[in-house]
Amino acid sequence: MSKATRSIAAFRVSFVATAQVFLTLGTGCGGDLPEYFGPLCDKGESGDWSPAVMRPELDHIDYANWMDDPELEAQLVTYGMDDQWEHLSGSDVNEDGIVVSPYGKTLNAYELIVMTPGLEGWGDYVRQHTYAVHGSCGQMKPGVVAHTYSGRSGHRTDVFEMFYDRDVVSPAGFLIHEIGHAAGLTCHVGEQDRSWEDGGAYRLQLEFLAAVYHAEGLSESHKAAAKAEFTWIMRYKFVEATGLSLDDFE
Repeated sequence: MSKATRSIAAFRVSFVATAQVFLTLGTGCGGDLPEYFGPLCDKGESGDWSPAVMRPELDHIDYANWMDDPELEAQLVTYGMDDQWEHLSGSDVNEDGIVVSPYGKTLNAYELIVMTPGLEGWGDYVRQHTYAVHGSCGQMKPGVVAHTYSGRSGHRTDVFEMFYDRDVVSPAGFLIHEIGHAAGLTCHVGEQDRSWEDGGAYRLQLEFLAAVYHAEGLSESHKAAAKAEFTWIMRYKFVEATGLSLDDFE
């Protein structure tokens, strides 16, 4: 088998696996979640973290202004990340200039929310509902990206390994979803919102994705990522279908 053929075969396997995972993504809305299992993740044998499965270019250092600005990095951390991310940092950028560490990719998501022109209101929303976002790996149950719950010291969100496997638009949307839970929004029927009118956490996530899609200055790849995520959530995460499209949010 030639090198080119092997590359194509590997791409096909990766694409199919990604599609299968995409259909099961959830946020741990259900009440009967198993306990978290799996060790804290570590770098691969090569000493490097893995890039996103889809659209890794959206996590390129050209978009990661925090990397050259310690004050911005410190500011973004205050939007919700707890103080236990050290094991998920280091070797933040690979040889292709892609931010690959879980710490770095989470900061990228916060930077997209907070610093993108036209999304200022979303940064304010995050600031108003700041709480502890904790980096984890392993799984809570298959397909769960993140889970928010309340404790003695307030709300906490655990983000899991699949949170870091996607391009920056997806984890940013999931952060908004989880912050919505901390603000009192629920998922009404298991992993779904009942309807658009009921205004659950998935509606909030869709409104954010629509804002990303229409934000000026973002790349076509950002818009494609926001559209794909929007379309999937609209199709699979509402019990009662709605005919809304991205054009309705202009």
